[in-house]
Amino acid sequence: MLWPALFFAISLVGLGIASYTDLKKRIVNNWLSYSLIILGLTGHLIWAAIESNPWIFIFSAVSAAGGFGFAWLLWKIGVWAGGDVKLFTGLAALNPVNLFILGLFWTPLGNLSTPVQLPIFPISLFIFSVFAMLPYGSLISAHGLWKKTEERSKLWADAKQKSLHTLQISLAIVGFSWILTSFGITTWAMIPILIVFGLIKNGKARTIVAVAFFAWAAYNVLVESVVQLIVLFVLFFGLYLLIKLYSVSKTILREKKKIIDLEEGDIPAETLMEQEGIVKKIEPLGIKKIINYLTNNRVQELQGLLQPSGRVIISSNRARGLSEEELEELKTLAKENKIGNTMEVKLSAPFVPALLIAYLALNVVGDIIWALVF
Repeated sequence: MLWPALFFAISLVGLGIASYTDLKKRIVNNWLSYSLIILGLTGHLIWAAIESNPWIFIFSAVSAAGGFGFAWLLWKIGVWAGGDVKLFTGLAALNPVNLFILGLFWTPLGNLSTPVQLPIFPISLFIFSVFAMLPYGSLISAHGLWKKTEERSKLWADAKQKSLHTLQISLAIVGFSWILTSFGITTWAMIPILIVFGLIKNGKARTIVAVAFFAWAAYNVLVESVVQLIVLFVLFFGLYLLIKLYSVSKTILREKKKIIDLEEGDIPAETLMEQEGIVKKIEPLGIKKIINYLTNNRVQELQGLLQPSGRVIISSNRARGLSEEELEELKTLAKENKIGNTMEVKLSAPFVPALLIAYLALNVVGDIIWALVF
């Protein structure tokens, strides 16, 4: 128990420092990441020698190597920055398996699953960090909305409309559920009923149907119906807000900068390519655009957009940001009037705090992912 507690404490301190510097300066110091890697490997080597169990060190080394390889691929395709790669490698060295420290003391949640004794913790950490980015990214987006009146007004108008629709669905579910249960019909019948309900195009008609069925349920079980209604509305509308805030973060967390004011590490929101001596801006491909190309049988055009010919000058997919060489080329192109004088850059959300949230969560619930899969 002593060694796992030590590795947990080191990881927590490291993530705390890295989260602070990532939020404050958008960097993760190399000395911190390298220290975590050395402490992880050395600590497991000493522990393996004391226990006469070489697998303790082997697990740490395999986890560190695998974690680095996976993180390096994410860096290569532009998803992560270099600092994230080294920090992730350090966490993998310190945590080849789920240490499950908090779960030992938090029994109700700790009993959800038991840790898997294989060096796969980095995979769980990455998956949980992706989920952690949803509420975390939504909070950052909500903070950014206060500075953008137009986007805030649009979101507020959309939210009011969505709240009415969510209320309709919640009323209908409570009403339909009570009726099905009272007649001994399986609740799976709710699916086709809701589909038919959704096909009602007239909003007033949908509201009348939903209120009527809910009123019937409330007449028989008032308190239970009201509680279910509140829970469903909060759940559905809260999920909508999280997803909506996260989706608008792509437009909120951006700003225009002059080319001459760009700095190393700035993340461009535009992709520039040189094709036959001409510099062109490549429009980003969203999911909707890809689906549109596929459904209209424009596969060759899509392939050309996914793999455009020419030399990539800068890419909006590179989380590492602009290098010194790229900065110099951009300034030269701007002077030669081959590109404009301004460029949109991403004010991306710091990723390390999401890693911290995921790390704490995994130490509470254990390897719940693998328990659900297997």
